[in-house]
Amino acid sequence: MGYKLEINNFEFNFKMLSLQRGIIKLSFLRMQQAQKIRLLLGCMISLVWMYGCSDTKSDSIPIVTISTDETSIKANNKDKAVFLVTVDGNDITTPVVIIQKNTNTPVEGMSFSTDSAATYTFFAMYENIKSNEISIDAIDIEIVLTADTKTIKANNKDMVVFTVKSDDEDVTSAATIIQIESPVSIFADSGFYTKIPGIYTFYATYNGKKSDTIQVEASAVIISLSVNKSSIKANNWDKSTFTVKADGEDVTSSAMIIKKIPPDSFIALDNNEFLTDQADTYTFYAMCENAQSNEVTIEATYVELSFLRSYSIVQISSTACPYCPLLTAELEKLQKTFPDRIYIITLHPFGKYCYSDLAGALAQTAIDFVDKLNTYAPPLAIVDLYDPVHLYERDTQTPLIKALDRATLKRDRASMTGMAIQSTTTGGKIDFTVSFKTIKTDNYRFFAFIVEDGVVNRQALGGKTVDLNYINNNVATYQLTVGDPFLGVNLGTITAGRESTHAFSIDTDIFKTGRNVNLSNCRIVCYTLRSNDGMNYFVDNVASCPVNGSMRYLYEK
Repeated sequence: MGYKLEINNFEFNFKMLSLQRGIIKLSFLRMQQAQKIRLLLGCMISLVWMYGCSDTKSDSIPIVTISTDETSIKANNKDKAVFLVTVDGNDITTPVVIIQKNTNTPVEGMSFSTDSAATYTFFAMYENIKSNEISIDAIDIEIVLTADTKTIKANNKDMVVFTVKSDDEDVTSAATIIQIESPVSIFADSGFYTKIPGIYTFYATYNGKKSDTIQVEASAVIISLSVNKSSIKANNWDKSTFTVKADGEDVTSSAMIIKKIPPDSFIALDNNEFLTDQADTYTFYAMCENAQSNEVTIEATYVELSFLRSYSIVQISSTACPYCPLLTAELEKLQKTFPDRIYIITLHPFGKYCYSDLAGALAQTAIDFVDKLNTYAPPLAIVDLYDPVHLYERDTQTPLIKALDRATLKRDRASMTGMAIQSTTTGGKIDFTVSFKTIKTDNYRFFAFIVEDGVVNRQALGGKTVDLNYINNNVATYQLTVGDPFLGVNLGTITAGRESTHAFSIDTDIFKTGRNVNLSNCRIVCYTLRSNDGMNYFVDNVASCPVNGSMRYLYEK
């Protein structure tokens, strides 16, 4: 019994020293093994001492925790959430890896941002130990497009300026604005303007996001047309002047004024003035910036017309004649005294009466004039083809003025015809159209010269003096190749009050001028001829216009 009690006590003490790894049971059945029991007991006491005195628990598992300062961010690639990882309550950054669960990819660094709206889940890994999971909501950004005005004028000047914001942040400079009606991108800082009235719709894009649409109305510009005189005399010099305004602003210089031609035609005026020689009621409107104005009417009342009476003076001159510059100077004075009434045609003969460097292709025409009048040359001025005047140093303008008076008496103090001219050139060919009106039904004839201004040539001035750079104007260079200067080309009968139009052409290549001719310095000088006896013709009226130019009818005021 004593031995059995001792063994039971050992079993009891052994159970008391057991660790968490299990309970060791010892059973000693035989008393003769006492020595082994004493040895085993010593080992167990040592194990108990070691377990109770040691601070290291080598078999414990670390606790890894992940958290963030933001659980909701904006999906703008700027707003971000910062992560915090602890191990057993201690902050740690390495060797921690944060994993985005949605894609199972590691996050770079200890923060997260995105431009895609969604809910993202994350966890941390530390020494193969996984942390808890957390979620972050990335909220979609809001793009807002605004305009400083919703209404502009369709005048290509008034402008709307846009502003684009992303969650209250101004991103206008980086945004793109789209006009829906015309899908062309424009930058907001350029604004928007138009000349076409209408309602325009826009939206903005930024970082792949799109704003709501806004509308801008471009209202039509109000164009008004006014005239200073609603009634004029149909004499081709009394006139009305138009004024065009766009929303009160004077835009006459950029507007187009239209004359309506019944029943449904129209013609644009050359400027903002209107004059006519036809009695009638005329209707006008203006166009500006694609908008049409109100209509205005002008009443042109009938008056008895008198065409502006002008004169031709054929000057027979020579570069070797020292008196010819004197005649030229007196003729120029006469032109200033009677503006738009004196037209000079200067011919240079060669061989029979004198020699001139500027004789050119019309040298024979100059000789024909002198022979026709049975006079001598130069200096010689022939008024209206038949009244010769010689002018020397001792004379003044008096002989010329007397010749003009005689020409006026021959015309019964009035010219029966008026001319309107339109000229063009093609290469060396001069084409011109002349429209004729008359106040007396009669048979009329016509002739024309081409004269050049600014021809530089030597000129004798008296004694041994020669001006090598003398400037010659009105130099007759070409003429019609049909008819002759004294009888002209037959126009037939022109009825009073009706317009008759004829086309003429001069091919300059067939003329041997002996010099270079500048057509931009040339003018057409033409005249009509009529007869009182059916046999002898005299100049009825004269008109002129630049080559490649035009001239309207001229009337006495």
